[in-house]
Amino acid sequence: MTPRLIAYYDARYITGSFGDPRPDGRIHEGTDLSHSSTPGLTPVPALLGGQVVNIWAPSSGHGYGHRIDIKTVEGVVSYAHLNSRSPFWMGQYVGQGDTVGYEGTSGFVSGSCVHIEHAVNGRKRDPLPLIRAVLASPAGIETTTITPKGVSNMLLFNGVGNPGQ
Repeated sequence: MTPRLIAYYDARYITGSFGDPRPDGRIHEGTDLSHSSTPGLTPVPALLGGQVVNIWAPSSGHGYGHRIDIKTVEGVVSYAHLNSRSPFWMGQYVGQGDTVGYEGTSGFVSGSCVHIEHAVNGRKRDPLPLIRAVLASPAGIETTTITPKGVSNMLLFNGVGNPGQ
């Protein structure tokens, strides 16, 4: 696990939790992290690598502001309220730890943050167990990943692997 991921996803930066009640009566469906009150300063590293399956703009009317959804081996991980559009495009592959955007204030938020959601088969899950599992994993873990050539098993070392293994 890279020091950057460990530092970024430290529990001290959690400002909103899955299941918290919202002012409109619904529940919060993600985990919010905030490292700075100034939008655009803090890069957001991808928790897991995968393929971009959706990119949302604030004009979509969904409240998430700038958002990117990445299909990973653990389901879809979404990053919302980004300061601006993510540098990635639909279908592109994102590596673990790649900067998907910067904490921001786009969408319905009260301050600069990133909103992280985790969904498996379309059902929203608390992303905190996934965050904890990724941070607790050893430097080398065997996993299945999505690559441009399809699905393959690989041995990851600090988020970097060789699909040919």
